[in-house]
Amino acid sequence: MHEPEHLVWGFFVHQAVTSAQAHGLDGHRLLHGLPFDHDDLACPGYRLRWREVVQVASRIHAHLGDGGAEDVGAHIAESTPLHRTLTETLSKPATAYRVIISLWGLVCPLRFERFEVSGSSLSWIVGLTPGAAPSLGTFHMITGALRGLPRLYGRPDALVSSEVREDGGIYEVHFGDTEPPRREGVAARHAATSLLEALSAFDREARGAILAQILDLLEEPDRRSATLLLQERLGLTRTEARVATRLADGHALAAIAAELNIADATVRTHLRNIFRKTSTGRQAELVALVHRTLGG
Repeated sequence: MHEPEHLVWGFFVHQAVTSAQAHGLDGHRLLHGLPFDHDDLACPGYRLRWREVVQVASRIHAHLGDGGAEDVGAHIAESTPLHRTLTETLSKPATAYRVIISLWGLVCPLRFERFEVSGSSLSWIVGLTPGAAPSLGTFHMITGALRGLPRLYGRPDALVSSEVREDGGIYEVHFGDTEPPRREGVAARHAATSLLEALSAFDREARGAILAQILDLLEEPDRRSATLLLQERLGLTRTEARVATRLADGHALAAIAAELNIADATVRTHLRNIFRKTSTGRQAELVALVHRTLGG
């Protein structure tokens, strides 16, 4: 039985093609033989198959090489409207970077094997979900995108050390200054309007997932990496992963219910679902699995 093919939002590929054109490539040749054109990719809600994304990324990489593909990725990072809106809405660069990178995992078939942020540094091991076509060009563009994220705040490029393969990459990143910039505050209504406009390219499910990523980081930045990894590695929902991380931290069920603002009975329901998904039967067994999964 084949894995369902992942669909990618067209505007990300539109940014890649636009950037490649700025580097001297012919956009029509990049998209030759594919069932869409540059204008299609810019339409709100337009999606394409992952293997088509791989074709575009491979053509960019073949023409521009490793460094050129990374330059395209850096341009995507600083020019994508949603990225720019997030930096306006989230004043702390470190928070914005986490949200943006988490967003990449929502829109592409990426599997986060490690995602650890400490101060201004990121350690990230990422691969592809089962069945996704390999794409060396994509992971070189991710190298560049990581490098270019500080440009959103008018700051020098990040220092990135990477080992890139067709099916994944290992990234060590130092973002430099992550202090909030000194600028006039964005009015709450303007920030909310800009964010909703940027999210209009997504469907309702994707908008909810992106907003959940933002809320998680605002409410519990220190736990976000663990929550994301448990979702990826154990197949848990967002709330189940939040319950599991708190159990692993030694919190009682009643305390978890109070912290997450849900009923005790709801926490117990989530716990039963976690037991079923992880093939565990006792809290101690689950806690041990969580620690192993997170490398603790």
